[in-house]
Amino acid sequence: MADAGDALAKLSTRTGDTVEELSKLQYAASLADTSNETLEKSLTKLNRVMGDADNGVTQAQEALARFGIEPGSKLSTIEAFQQIADRVKATGDQAKIASGLNDVFGRSFGELIPLLKGGSAELKSAGDELERMGGVMSGELARASEQFNDNITRLSKKMESLKLEIIGPLIPLFLELTNALASTTDKSDELSTSGQALKTIFETIAVVGVNVAYVFNAVGKEIGGIVAQANALAHLDFKGFSAIGAAMREDAEKARKEVDALTNRLRNPFKEVTDGSNYGNEGRGRDSSPARHS
Repeated sequence: MADAGDALAKLSTRTGDTVEELSKLQYAASLADTSNETLEKSLTKLNRVMGDADNGVTQAQEALARFGIEPGSKLSTIEAFQQIADRVKATGDQAKIASGLNDVFGRSFGELIPLLKGGSAELKSAGDELERMGGVMSGELARASEQFNDNITRLSKKMESLKLEIIGPLIPLFLELTNALASTTDKSDELSTSGQALKTIFETIAVVGVNVAYVFNAVGKEIGGIVAQANALAHLDFKGFSAIGAAMREDAEKARKEVDALTNRLRNPFKEVTDGSNYGNEGRGRDSSPARHS
C-alpha cells in the first residue's frame, strides 16, 4: 500500500490532478487490463503536450485539436484524458485516430485503447464503483505513504554512511599492513621474529571485522523489523506487531551470543572450549576415543 500511495502522490505532483481522481482512473485502467506504468507514462506525456500547446508549440496544438482540445482550455490532465476517450468512442475507427493518439501518448497508445474505447462515462462509472467500495486513495494517505518510503530511503542511506564512517578510516591501515607483509615475504627471519606481533594484529582485525559485521547485520535486521511492524500496524495486525518485536529480540540475543563465541575462537584458535570440542588444527578428523586393541 505504501508503494501505491507513494506512486500516486508523485503522479499527482507531475500532472496536477488530485490523488483521489488518479486513484479512480487507476481502477478503471485495471479493469481494462492497462498497467499502472502505462497509465502513468501516458498521463505524464499528455500533461507535457498540453503544456507545449499552451506555450505555442504548433505540433502539440494540432495533436490536441484532433480531440477538440484547444490551447488555454484550462482542462485538467484527467479531464483532457476523458475528452480524448469520448472522441475515441465516437470515432470507432481506431486507425483513423491512431496518428493523433500517437502524437499525444507516444507509441504505447495502443495499450490505452481498451481503457479509452468506453468513453468518459465508463471511466466515471469505474471511479464511482471504487468509491462505493471505499477503495479510493486519499491525498492524505498518499502523502503519508510518500513520506514513509522517503524515511526508509533515508535509513538505507544512513547505513551506507555508517559503513563509510567505520570502514573508511581502516582502509589505509589495512593497506599499510599488506604493504608491510609484502615487503617481508623474502625475509623469513624477520617474519619469524615478528610472528607474535602479526598474530595480535590479525586477531584484532578479525575480531573488529566480526563485530563490525554484527553491527551492520543487526542494524539491517532492525530496519527490516521496523518496516514489518509498520506494515502490521497499517493492517491493524496487533498480534503480528508483537510477534515481530519478540522475534527481533530473540534474534538479536542469539546473534550476539554467536558473535561472542566466534570472537573467543578467533582469540584462542587452539584452545579447547568447555564442551570438549577442539577448534584448532590438532585432532581434526581424528578419533578422540581411547585406542582400541584387537
